[in-house]
Order: sequence, then structure tokens, then C-alpha cells
Amino acid sequence: MSDMRLYELKEGLQEVRRLLVTMVLDRSGARTIDLMPALTETTTTIDARIKDMLHEGAEVQPKIRSAVLEIKEIWEDFRKTRDEQIIPALKEGRYDDATRIASGIQEKRYREFISIAELVDLNQELERAVSEQTREIRENFFVFIRLFTDLTELFDASVGGHCKRIAVLARGLAEKMGLPLKDVELIEAAANLHTIGLIGLPRNIFHKKSRSLSERERALLRHNPVLSQSLLSSVDMLKQAGLIIRSHMERYDGTGFPDKLRREEINLGARILAVCKLYETVRHREDNPLLRLDAMAVVRRESGKGLDPEVVNSFVEFMEGRADDKLSQRIPIADIKSGMLLASDLATARGMLLVPKGRRITADLLEKIMNIDKIDPIVTAAMVVLED
Repeated sequence: MSDMRLYELKEGLQEVRRLLVTMVLDRSGARTIDLMPALTETTTTIDARIKDMLHEGAEVQPKIRSAVLEIKEIWEDFRKTRDEQIIPALKEGRYDDATRIASGIQEKRYREFISIAELVDLNQELERAVSEQTREIRENFFVFIRLFTDLTELFDASVGGHCKRIAVLARGLAEKMGLPLKDVELIEAAANLHTIGLIGLPRNIFHKKSRSLSERERALLRHNPVLSQSLLSSVDMLKQAGLIIRSHMERYDGTGFPDKLRREEINLGARILAVCKLYETVRHREDNPLLRLDAMAVVRRESGKGLDPEVVNSFVEFMEGRADDKLSQRIPIADIKSGMLLASDLATARGMLLVPKGRRITADLLEKIMNIDKIDPIVTAAMVVLED
């Protein structure tokens, strides 16, 4: 049974919930008509995946098949309530009824669905080793991600470096929170690609102060999450990253955009990305960058407002063990060794961020550093963490 299929099943249900929330919040009824095709398509996809999982579960283990049958029962109950009660209420303009019914079923049934799905996922991990083909797919996936990120950096070095630094933080935080490896990697990918929709905009927009932006420029920047998701939706392996990116500008209190989601309605990966993005933005902004402790204070102030309090707490704990708090030393580029942990960003003479701080040097990464140094010399020494 494919881990990716199970993960996409969970994300599919998340998408159904997002569409329902958008419909319920809109009091004009227009969104109900606009979003019905997407809702129908997602439902069909979930039905097909459950069917495939049942077939595979029978071949793998009866216990897994039993769990998937429970998932199927919960999904059918969820869908029946949606189709027979929530959607008719929205079409008839009974918005309060739709809100009441949706609030009554969404959280409880969704949590049951995810709990059982995670049990199935655990069984799969214990029962099956990752195949060589899967390993190759993962490697190619991250080669693809790095290509996208490098293209972003060629477009604008500050934007590309911003993404790479956030990706390091997001991966570390996701690991700190105990998320499965596939979720960690998906969040890292989303962090690397979350500005992909900005490519093509005038570069001067990125370097303007917020108060200096025109309404048109502000609208272009706010449209980035939706445009980024749209660009990635054509690549199967990036669709889930697109869902995270779409929601990373939502706020925990429901005042964000583009869908006005709140609390757990926001994808967990997006909540993690939002915390890391705020910290990195105020820490490295061109105008008055903040010291580490001041940047952490900004993040804490947004807890429960723009940011998920639990994610903020995990971020604070994660940052306490970061390289910034450890002794470091400066070494020549030629002396970098595999296994070293960078205490500062490593950039080329032209200002292109090569490796963000906090990244551990691997053999492949070391080879890349040395090759690029021959073309675009790294003129500054590297700061590395002194470890026992």
C-alpha cells in the first residue's frame, strides 16, 4: 500500500474541509456554485483512493483492510451529511443551518479519520521497507526542488536566500515536533517553493517597505499563495506542497488570506511555515534587521493571533538548541569537511546564498560547494559549529 496514496487521502479530506469552510463563510452563495466542481473532483479522487487502499490492504494484511474499512465508513458519513444537509442549506440560503451542521460534524469525524489513517500508516512503515524505486523518486524530487530554488535565487538573490533559510528552519521545526519523514520533507519543499509565484513580478516590489507599496503591488504580493499553488498543481509530486503554500498566509485567528481559515482548519505544514517565515523575515530584513532575541519576541507576540501557539512553543524549544547558541569558528573553504554544521550562511562572491546556516554538510553538498567555488569563488571563510 502506497504511503503517498494514504498521505494524499488525508490531504484530500483537508481540501474538502477547506472548500466547505469557504462555502459556509460566504453569505452570498456565489462560492457554493464556483467551488462545486472542485468539491466533486476531490470527492471522486478520495473514493478512488479508498477503493485502491482496500484492494491493497487485502493483499498486505487483514488488520490494515479493517482499518481502511473504518476510514471508508467515516468518509461516507461525512460525505452524506455534506451532500444531504450542508450543500442544500447553502443553496437555499440557510447559512446559519449550514454553519451549525458543519461545525457539528467536521472536527469529530475528521479527527477519527486521521487517527485511523495514522494507524494504517504506522502498520505500513513496520510491514514494508522502502523500495529502490521509491528512493530514486525521492532523490529526483529534491533535485527538482533545488532546481526551482536556484532559479528563484537567480531571479533575486535575496528572495532565494530567504526561501533557503526558511526551509532549514521549517525542516528542523517539523522534526522537533515529531512529524513523519515524508511530512518533514513535504514542508521543507513547500518552504523552498513558497515564493515561486513571485517570479516575473518587478524586482523592486520585493525591496519596498510595506507602507510604500501601492494597492496594486500589495494585491500582487497577496496573490502569491494562490498563484504558487496553481503553478505547482500541474506537477503531481508538488500538489501537496501547493496546498501548504496556499495556506501559509492564513492567520490562526482567521483574519489571513486567501481563504480566511482559522486554527486547525489551516494545514499544519502551513502553520509551521508561517512561524518560520515571520522569524526569518524580521531577522534578515533589509531595513532594520532584528537580533535573534528580538525576532523571537516578535514571534511570541503573534502566538494565538497570527500563529498557532503550540507551533510557537515548539519553535521556541527548537531555537534554544540552534547553532546560534553554540561556539563556532571560522575556517577556510578548502577545510570544510562532510559532517560539519554551518553556523552562518555560505554565499558566493556575487551574493548568491549557497548553503544556509544550520545545514549540515553532506558529501554531495560538499562536492557542489567545491564545484561552484571554481566558477563563482566563495571569498569569505565558513563559520562552523564546534561540536563535541
